[in-house]
Amino acid sequence: MRYIHEFRVTIFSATPSIELLEFHDRYHRSFADFADLSDSLYLPNKWVPHCTLANRLSLEKLKEALVYCSQRMGKIQAKICEVSIIKMVDRMTVPTIHTCYLKEERR
Repeated sequence: MRYIHEFRVTIFSATPSIELLEFHDRYHRSFADFADLSDSLYLPNKWVPHCTLANRLSLEKLKEALVYCSQRMGKIQAKICEVSIIKMVDRMTVPTIHTCYLKEERR
């Protein structure tokens, strides 16, 4: 869990696999013609894989969230099973355009 003071946000940070980072890089190379934000935090070498738990909190609510998380949440192990392209119409309307289900790795 990290605290970024300027944004008052709590996140679960992820330890990405090499495969995830390579997938992310391939995605950005494939769609480079559509990139419109050269300073985006989602670009390769800038992207910090994470799950936002809470943001835009008052200092009091941030303290409450950090105490809650530190007392109740531990390490989580997860696997990405699908990737989707979405369209953000507005904050409440986000239809899925396409979903790609990832193959499970055989051992």
